[in-house]
Amino acid sequence: MSDLAELHPRFTLVGRDRDVAILHNALAATRAGRGDVVLIGGEPGVGKTALAEVIARDAQRAGLLTLRGACSTGDATSALRLWIDLFVRYPLSPDALALPPAFAVRGTIGPVASQMELFAHMHHFLVALTARQPVFLLLEDIHWADADSLKLLRFLARLAFALPLLIVVTYRDNELTDRHPLAEFLLNLVREADPTRLTLRSLDPGDVGALVAVHYDLAAADAGRLIAYLNRQTGGNPFYLIELLRSLVDMGVLRKGDNGDTLGDLTRFDIPRPLQQLIGGRIGRLGTETQRLLSWLAIIGQEAPLALWATVAQVTESTLIEIVEMAERERLLDATRDGARVVFVHDLIREALYEAISASRRRQMHGAVGAVLAAERDPDPEATAYHFQRAGDARAVRWLVAAGWKARRAFAWTTAAQHFEAALPFLERETGQEQQRECAWLYYIAAYISIYQDRGKSLAYNEKAVALAVRTGERVLLPYARFNAGYCHFWLGAMFAGLRGMDAAVREIEAFDAADRQQADEKFRTDALPKTQDPLSTFVLHLAHVGRYREARARGEANVRRYETARWERQDEDAVRAADTFSGLAQVYAALGRPDEARAAYARAKDGYSAANQRTHVGLLSHRELVYVILPYLTDDLDARRQVAVEANDTYARDMGEVPIAAGWAYAQLDYLEGNWNNILPHIRAFFDAPAVHVGPRLMTVDIFNVCRYRSDAGTAWRAIERVLGDGQRREFGDCLFSEAVSAFRLAAALSLDGSTLADGRRWIELHTAWLEKSGAIHGRSEEEALWARYYRLAGDSGEAYAHARRALVHARKPRQPLALLAAHRLLGELATEANHSYRAAAHLRASFAYAARCRAPFERALTEVAHAELCLQQGEPEKARLFLHAARNTVVRLGAVRLLPRIETLLAQQPAMRGTKAAYPMGLTAREVEVLRLIAVGYSSKRIAAALCISDKTVNTHVNHIFGKTGAENRVQAVEFARKNGIVGGSPVAE
Repeated sequence: MSDLAELHPRFTLVGRDRDVAILHNALAATRAGRGDVVLIGGEPGVGKTALAEVIARDAQRAGLLTLRGACSTGDATSALRLWIDLFVRYPLSPDALALPPAFAVRGTIGPVASQMELFAHMHHFLVALTARQPVFLLLEDIHWADADSLKLLRFLARLAFALPLLIVVTYRDNELTDRHPLAEFLLNLVREADPTRLTLRSLDPGDVGALVAVHYDLAAADAGRLIAYLNRQTGGNPFYLIELLRSLVDMGVLRKGDNGDTLGDLTRFDIPRPLQQLIGGRIGRLGTETQRLLSWLAIIGQEAPLALWATVAQVTESTLIEIVEMAERERLLDATRDGARVVFVHDLIREALYEAISASRRRQMHGAVGAVLAAERDPDPEATAYHFQRAGDARAVRWLVAAGWKARRAFAWTTAAQHFEAALPFLERETGQEQQRECAWLYYIAAYISIYQDRGKSLAYNEKAVALAVRTGERVLLPYARFNAGYCHFWLGAMFAGLRGMDAAVREIEAFDAADRQQADEKFRTDALPKTQDPLSTFVLHLAHVGRYREARARGEANVRRYETARWERQDEDAVRAADTFSGLAQVYAALGRPDEARAAYARAKDGYSAANQRTHVGLLSHRELVYVILPYLTDDLDARRQVAVEANDTYARDMGEVPIAAGWAYAQLDYLEGNWNNILPHIRAFFDAPAVHVGPRLMTVDIFNVCRYRSDAGTAWRAIERVLGDGQRREFGDCLFSEAVSAFRLAAALSLDGSTLADGRRWIELHTAWLEKSGAIHGRSEEEALWARYYRLAGDSGEAYAHARRALVHARKPRQPLALLAAHRLLGELATEANHSYRAAAHLRASFAYAARCRAPFERALTEVAHAELCLQQGEPEKARLFLHAARNTVVRLGAVRLLPRIETLLAQQPAMRGTKAAYPMGLTAREVEVLRLIAVGYSSKRIAAALCISDKTVNTHVNHIFGKTGAENRVQAVEFARKNGIVGGSPVAE
């Protein structure tokens, strides 16, 4: 009979052939240079660690550098503990790569300038490490990981495929709830990194039978009894199988014999499944004192220093060494290589011991451990706070605050917030003035930390900070907390209330005397407090967000003068404080048609955010620069638009900062323009998954829902409009993000006109006009005039349509807007074609073609090709028209823009009798009447014909009446029969 110690962990790989093969394939790919992320989930004891350890050994033999980090109970409130643990185990040697600065002191996390800097250091470290040899990272039990460890893992997972880096992660899937941090992490990881997922299940009866057959030489009847017993007692859980078999061997039920193994009477040893009872016998054989000492170890944690264990248990280390040796023989404990620490061989063993201790005794023991930790020379505030919390000891508050500041300095914001949140209710009960002031500032910090993760919570904390600041007379803090409360209201959707609150707070700050300003500067220069942007600056940005451009410009330019005349002690503080001002001014200048000034302001804003290590904001600015400046004004500068998109996307890909944004967002508008429409679909889905009001670039992508419009999915486009506008046409100026709202107005107007609902279309255009007037914006004027032209064209007023189209062209020229020029020239060409002004139409369409080519805009070119084909048919050039139409159809089919196909097919069906002459149709039918007749023949209603030909229902009915009069038909069926007999259409007539 095999020794069970040798069977583990290979023992538990029975039934895991497929999983092992997948992991070996991942190893091979990593050695070839392409890494992977493998997630191994399953219930406790199912063999996750055993599988991972076997693969880790195989990776080491294959030449991969193998690094391991693990989490245990209590680590969820310990900032970056997973990575601290990994670097504690990192093998140091004279030629070893230097550790990232944040982890240079083993066993702790050092201060960093920003979360982005931490991520960048880890990125550079792994790039350098994998340049030496392929790397295998084994990260265990991440269901216990703190949120900031998961953020770093999520960031690194994005990089694995570009490096010879294999990351294998284990976690318990039975403990995941919707609110567990790991649940959200896994959803994001699956979307962003497409990891390999393995879900381990308990062994089925066949696997248990195979295991018994391989390792035990039993008679068939005995083997059957043992297999049935094991299945009944363990449910196929590998860890329980090992423990139960060990117990059967220890009790003599399962014995080795010279002529085969033997199995005794199992009914006399019906061991219940609970783990405490499965391993209780083994621990009991070690004696009462050993049980007591192991209980202390279970209280300390999954892994503990021998010295700490000896101190809390009040024994010598020599005594513990004897205990460790006995426990190792029983496969309960392992010692680390240096012998200074011990670890349970499986977390289930520690949990079983822990649960066996009464609740009141556990509280007492946790308090004792906390007291020992607190007395150390350099105590770990997180571990100390954890044990005092478990003990219900009031001393936990001090250590929670210390742990919060430690996490804050490491930019582990989520963990810092957890510590402050746990401490604040207790600290608030303190009656001393200084304690109340400290509490006010801590509420402010907790609110600041939470502002991107949970604005509702941040608002509540800011309001508590305001109340405490009023109570304690904390003049400096009060307006800052009020300002941030207004900020939260704004991003929770109450924009009027938010701006009022911010405005009032700004006025208070502007009224500060010299002493107040000095105190504020000193407060916000500390490492612990956020180096916040100046509220006066942030207010400018938010005025710009809602389209109050005149106010934003006046305040912003006043701020610039103030910054330029001030004498800050450190130059970078000026840049940081001014960042939001320049960001707001850039948005204003872009809207006012001043692209050069907008780009200069964006550059200044990026400098400020870079100085503050707010890399996510730098990416957002590049994205906004693309949307607000490059695409409207410099569309045909192909290098500029690609460069700015790459800048934004690279920042998103590297940074997990406060506002995690999926890589690829920055390319959404380019993909729409450049005809990569399928790339947009994931972003359209993400649009509806994102929070209702989101600071990310989702706010600038409403125009891409034209993809849905042209793909005949108007429902999705209307859903996007509803999500942006809520109450739709009742939305008030200033209570909605301006750029998002006006692009939604344009889309809504276009959709309404597509459906020939002219009254609705007019109302949407009027809203667009009113908002532009109130904002003073120049950008959008050309598009607005083009919508009015389309409206009057459908209404049958060609004069008004032409006048508005001319104004669209004028607005597109000042300042120069290539896409708007393209569309305006095309519209004028179509109108001139309808008016039989061929020369004028040709000139406009040539200009439209030129802009489409310079802008690399295939769909826009296809629209122009269709317009040009109509002109060619009118001029009697059918072959030229056919070339245009086939080119347009190829583009439309590739993009899936099916809404344009009927118009193309109708034009392709026109067959003039003689090349080089204008088409002649029977009974004097005009080209437009033939178009209408062909659409009737394929079953189109008047409404669909109007949408397909971009004319009104009334105009369609006029054409139909003319057709009836000229052909002598009394209804549509007879008209189609006439068309069929005269070769205008083929096939059978359709029912009316």
